[in-house]
Amino acid sequence: MVRPRRQANVPEDELSRGERDDAIARALNKMSDLYEQNFRPPQGDLNSAVQVGCTYERFLAHRTPTFTGEEDPMRARRWILDLERTFEVCGCTEVQMVLYASYMLQGEAAYWWETKRSLLEMEFGSLAAVSWQRFKKEFDDRYFPVSVRRQKAREFNNLVQGGMTVEQYATKFMELGRFAPHLIATEELQVERFMEGLGPEVCRQVACLQIVEFQKLVDLASITERENSFVVGSPPGQKRRSYLGEGSSSGSPQKFVQRTGTRPQTTSGVRAGGRTPVCPRCSRAHEGDCGQRGIQCFRCGQPGHFARECPSLVQGGQGGRGGRRGGRGNQRQLVQARVYAVTPGDVDYEAPETHDAGVITGRVRLYDFYACTLFDSGASQSFVSATFARMCNLVTEPLPQSLVVALPNSEIVCCSKVALGCPLDLGGRTLDADLIVFKLLGFDIILGMDWLYRYSANIDCRRRVIGFQLSDEDYLEFVGSKLKARPSVISAVQAKKDIACGADAFLVQVVSTPSEKKSLADIPVVEEFPDVFVDELPGLPPVRDMEFVIDLEPGAAPVHKAPYRMAPAELKELKTQLQELVDKGFIQPSTSPWGAPVLFVKKKDGTLRMCIDYRELNKVTIKNKYPLPRIDDLFDQLQGAAVFSKIDLRSGYYQLRIRDKDVPKTAFRTREHQLYAKLSKCEFWLEEVKFLGHVISQEGVAVDPSKVEAVLSWPRPSTVREIRSFLGLAGYYRRFVESFSRLSGPLTALTRKNTEFVLSDKCERSFQELKRKLTMAPVLALPEPHKPFVTFSDASKLGLGCVLMQEGRVVAYASRAKVEVVSDSLVPGAEIELNRIYIAYIVQVYLHL
Repeated sequence: MVRPRRQANVPEDELSRGERDDAIARALNKMSDLYEQNFRPPQGDLNSAVQVGCTYERFLAHRTPTFTGEEDPMRARRWILDLERTFEVCGCTEVQMVLYASYMLQGEAAYWWETKRSLLEMEFGSLAAVSWQRFKKEFDDRYFPVSVRRQKAREFNNLVQGGMTVEQYATKFMELGRFAPHLIATEELQVERFMEGLGPEVCRQVACLQIVEFQKLVDLASITERENSFVVGSPPGQKRRSYLGEGSSSGSPQKFVQRTGTRPQTTSGVRAGGRTPVCPRCSRAHEGDCGQRGIQCFRCGQPGHFARECPSLVQGGQGGRGGRRGGRGNQRQLVQARVYAVTPGDVDYEAPETHDAGVITGRVRLYDFYACTLFDSGASQSFVSATFARMCNLVTEPLPQSLVVALPNSEIVCCSKVALGCPLDLGGRTLDADLIVFKLLGFDIILGMDWLYRYSANIDCRRRVIGFQLSDEDYLEFVGSKLKARPSVISAVQAKKDIACGADAFLVQVVSTPSEKKSLADIPVVEEFPDVFVDELPGLPPVRDMEFVIDLEPGAAPVHKAPYRMAPAELKELKTQLQELVDKGFIQPSTSPWGAPVLFVKKKDGTLRMCIDYRELNKVTIKNKYPLPRIDDLFDQLQGAAVFSKIDLRSGYYQLRIRDKDVPKTAFRTREHQLYAKLSKCEFWLEEVKFLGHVISQEGVAVDPSKVEAVLSWPRPSTVREIRSFLGLAGYYRRFVESFSRLSGPLTALTRKNTEFVLSDKCERSFQELKRKLTMAPVLALPEPHKPFVTFSDASKLGLGCVLMQEGRVVAYASRAKVEVVSDSLVPGAEIELNRIYIAYIVQVYLHL
């Protein structure tokens, strides 16, 4: 409470209540004025703006971490959140937020900010005018792009409890829920979504309570999960209980089993009388018949022992190292392997989705394919499905020793091939594996002890996480995931048997229905640049170093033409389009002495395109004298490319800024920030693309069939102008036609001055042959400069021609007619002159390759 001073010479008790209130109000107003004068910074003044709020020393005292730009997107997001919490505690102003945050950028992020800062200062005039929200937007676009945010939203949409505890699931739920706020906009939706991903057993038990508060639901679900972890492990009639510990997300009680003896044996319970007796045959503790009775040695064929325990090993070893019985020394030794973990009741090969059976599975990337993978510590080796190996085109080698694999169902399989050094991608890290080709049904890859031992794997069975100690400071964790059953192909006979047994059958027809409207989210890489593919241009283009200049010829007077006559429908369309351009700021009312008429051209989709007839202006304009790129040079740069994309600028002419003093000569002005593309006309990830009358693919360059269709229907020329038109089209593709100058010679002769136009039979044959050659043009290979070229040539008085080839494929044809030689006949020395001319021509044509 502010208490005003007493007025001079007036006792406090003599002041009326109204006078005291007026004095308080005056004091408060004076304090407000002083605050405005001393603390409120002028607009746009950066130095004065940082004098309020939090000092830099106080900000640094909170030890806010720096950001280098090399961290993952989630680290960038957490960095922004840490900054905002610090700003809130320190009471920083908007300007201080931007300044302090930019100072904490280092490395690559600092270089990015220097570039972005100059652009923002050009846009706002001063960094003091840049808000914190704008800084966050620019930062997120660079280090936390839309594609990552969408990926996190998809992860939230697919989030289920799986192998996590309720607490872990709730933490993950809240972490990913920030990226999909529309799915949990209310607490009711939040509860509903949480219940959808909850484990089935816990979900059934808490669903009947109809909880509407999220935190209460999490607490009760955690309590229910802990209660469920107390399970019965003894035969009926006994009240024995055991606690499994927190973190179990199994939907049903798990029974304890008694494990005794030197080798684990799974039993249905424990004997009431005490310990399980030791078997006299195998010296192991187990119940029932001894399993050794069904064991057969792969070496001697006798039952009751393994090959590694075979007595013949001792006998054979007496004759020296590597000795063999019965003259079998030339055969490869059989090495035994076994898969222990994949046993009936643990994982069914036909249904690898049984993730809750206590195994660790997940998807691992091998080259461009994702493999359903089982991490099996009971398997002595690592295996790959023969079908998956063929799909990945794995290069296999014979095993130095044949491998005999004993399956849990006592089936014996012999393996003889291995794929060495297969690069497995686990969380962005590549770990090589030697995979033995094996007939697997439910999984693509099984990674056994040989691979787990190589990378010092630590298995957390409760969390279903495998940790790899790659080096002293490099530790990698792989989190297992639930796999869905992969559809398999069965024979018609098997299908008939299944249907006869009552199986349901469905007839499905796959129909491809491509979307008419393209979406950024469906195109990889492109989805990261939403600011480039906009529906409408945002405004005028920026002022660049190079502007479009219209230089007039000396003495040129302004050109003004009367408008063209239009139909009522065209006038209506003109009014609509002009109003749209005015609203966008592309055009403005003008009283310029210059003027050009408007006309409409119908587009492929039936709409009208407004065009400005600048032909009269072009007549008095000084033409630019810079060379245009050659189409051949452009094709040469595509060597080695296999995937192509086409990007079409949206209203490309509107994205070119005209020099201010030349604006009166035109009808339009243009846009204001970099370049924008029209997504509907863009094509990405194409194996072949059409460009300027050519079809470009990995194989090379070919003639566009749609362009040469006009050649097939080209009527017989009757004037010199028609011949020139035909030769102009055909000449554009002359590099595709062998001996083009010879074929076009008769027609070219008709275009010369003082030549009577007579379309002879020779000209007619030339005309038809050119049409046929163009429609049957080969695919020309794209040249590779580092590889040798081979040329085939011929030269005479009538002309010369050559073919450039590389690795047996034609790169280009070239020809020229009527070479001037020293003599009319091939006198001594004339052949040398022809060769000289030929070599000079070859160099002229192919030097750029």
